[in-house]
Amino acid sequence: MNFHYSQYSSKILAYGRYGVVVALNEKEVAKIAYTNSRSSLELEANNMKFANEINDLVVKFVDLRQDEAETNLLVMERLYPLQHWGVEIETRQKFTEEFKQKLTELHSAGFVFNDFNRTVVKSSRGQIIANNVILTSDGIRLVDTGLSMLKDDIGSACFKEAVSNELGEMESVCKYFLQGFYYEDLT
Repeated sequence: MNFHYSQYSSKILAYGRYGVVVALNEKEVAKIAYTNSRSSLELEANNMKFANEINDLVVKFVDLRQDEAETNLLVMERLYPLQHWGVEIETRQKFTEEFKQKLTELHSAGFVFNDFNRTVVKSSRGQIIANNVILTSDGIRLVDTGLSMLKDDIGSACFKEAVSNELGEMESVCKYFLQGFYYEDLT
């Protein structure tokens, strides 16, 4: 384990491609980049803040800080995921409709999430899990905005393509939350 997050080893909630997420307390988590790069966390924080101004689909930004060991922390609200098959279908239907509407709002404002990340983790039953798209008691939420993009940063043509790709994936994610598996798993 790298020196800059070893003090958090007992508090790790998730591993990602570029960092780990650790519990700070019951209300906050922090992302720590493997490189301990403040600039990558600043970019992610800016995109997160942009999305937070539009709606509550993306996990809420709290702040950027350094701990006593000078580890850079991207602090966010702590979410508590639910197993979707334990939530009534009517509630899941409502949440998926809200998800579609909020994602469309983000796209219209110039934000694309760009990382549903549903092909990384497999459950013990062989199902693919959308681990950057989670269900909470308040609805579907997006976490890990490290690959998100703003239209102003990437230009209209690239943004349009990214949105188109994301809309296709959105349907698959919604089916997962509604049916309990990805349609692609059945073929």
